Amino acid sequence: MSKERCVSGIVYSRIVKKHIAIYVFLMFAVIAVPVAALEHSITLGSEDNWLDLAETEGVDFIDGKRGFTDIALTDGEYLFSSETDLLIHFNDTGFLGSYTLGETDPEITRKISRLGAGSGVFKNHGSGIAFVPGHDALFSPGVSWGDFTIEFWLYPATLDEGSTIISWNGSRFAGDTIVAQKVRCGIVDGALIWRFENVFLPPDYGESIVEIQGHRTLIPRQWRHHLLRYDSATNMLEYLVDGTPEAITHATSTGRERGVPYAPFTGEDVDNVLKIGEALNGLLDELRITKQFVDAPRIETYTQNAGTVRSRVFDLGYTNSALLRIETESSEPGDTAIRYFYRLGETMLSHSSIAGEWELFVPGTAFSADTRGRYLQLLVELSPDGTGEISPVLSTIDIYYEPDLPPHPPGWIEVIPGHQTLTVRWQAATDSDVAGYLVYYGDKPGRYFGTGSVTGSSPIDTGNTTEVELRGLENGRLYYIAVVSYDSSDPPHKSYFSQEAAARPSHIQ
Repeated sequence: MSKERCVSGIVYSRIVKKHIAIYVFLMFAVIAVPVAALEHSITLGSEDNWLDLAETEGVDFIDGKRGFTDIALTDGEYLFSSETDLLIHFNDTGFLGSYTLGETDPEITRKISRLGAGSGVFKNHGSGIAFVPGHDALFSPGVSWGDFTIEFWLYPATLDEGSTIISWNGSRFAGDTIVAQKVRCGIVDGALIWRFENVFLPPDYGESIVEIQGHRTLIPRQWRHHLLRYDSATNMLEYLVDGTPEAITHATSTGRERGVPYAPFTGEDVDNVLKIGEALNGLLDELRITKQFVDAPRIETYTQNAGTVRSRVFDLGYTNSALLRIETESSEPGDTAIRYFYRLGETMLSHSSIAGEWELFVPGTAFSADTRGRYLQLLVELSPDGTGEISPVLSTIDIYYEPDLPPHPPGWIEVIPGHQTLTVRWQAATDSDVAGYLVYYGDKPGRYFGTGSVTGSSPIDTGNTTEVELRGLENGRLYYIAVVSYDSSDPPHKSYFSQEAAARPSHIQ
């Protein structure tokens, strides 16, 4: 009896072992809950303070909403060029040109200006500034002038008779006689007058006076642009206020175009200085002397050239990421305009450039589903209104995108051993964009470098199926197996490894 029981026990044990050998499987029941793609965002401006900009041109950062920084157009301060003789922005005590500043620095105010951050303050007599001409300046000794333009913005506090904006004293020889030279620009009878004494040289080197005066009375506490220009080809001297011709004369014997021409010339006096605002009660801004005839005076606050802002390249983390929408906070008063562009691609050329063409977009509008890529860059153009006096303002840019995350791994796998085979099955990943699976195997835990299967070396691409048979394996050897999902991106995104399973092929079925 006991023998039968023992035999029965042996038989039962063998049956159980055989069953286990044939149907060994490891199932890892992981509950795979589909997860909605996460919307990510990037903010430019606001608390970011525009740190993600790579390049700006023609724009300024200004105090904006809620204490943050906004972007607006840079007002059109004059630019220095090879023809510039003297340029004073009055934003600080600096200047540009062929002169040396005298002992007194200009007084600057930032409370009111026409262009730029400040203007020069002048308080009647003794408040002017002096400039000593360099060797190539118009007012340096012994210089014959060609075309020239003198211009500035004037904000008179009062219309004091005899107020002087520009003055210069020199001298020249007329044979054996020394002739005094003077240049004056000041207020007479409430209007601006320009007077040149013995500066325009007659053929006989005698004395001459060339004078030109505006006919409109100046208005206190109001900015006006004043410009005097000289055309050496016609000897024409023209005075303009706010870009409109105010008066015209000719530096000739008759004061008209037909007459003996007089040529401007500064004499040999080496102690001459150019004085600005010597007897003026008011403000000056953007004073410029140019060695050319300015054809088209610019009196607008902003040029018609668009200001531009370009962001750095943003890495959205994964290829094939979806750009959802871009929202902005801005102000476009009047007929000002802001235009927005983006480019999106899979290749970054540098920190500030990616491959791809700029595409125009409308803020707040959803992009199409195929607007995808890993690297994103923005370009913004700001344009003034038609008068050139109003700027748009950009406060923030918010980018919303959905990274194309790798798919989930299979929720469970099972391995069924056979003679020199292992059949691997797994639960399909829950992601909608799964394109296939990779089956990894090896003979050590976590080291999937198997090469023994005639089905292929690890990993084996099974395509979009959930089962594969590994053939030609060694019976009795323990193999470790894991499965990875991949999506349809190019290149594809791969999931993490599934949980690991292990089994031994066996000839005992």
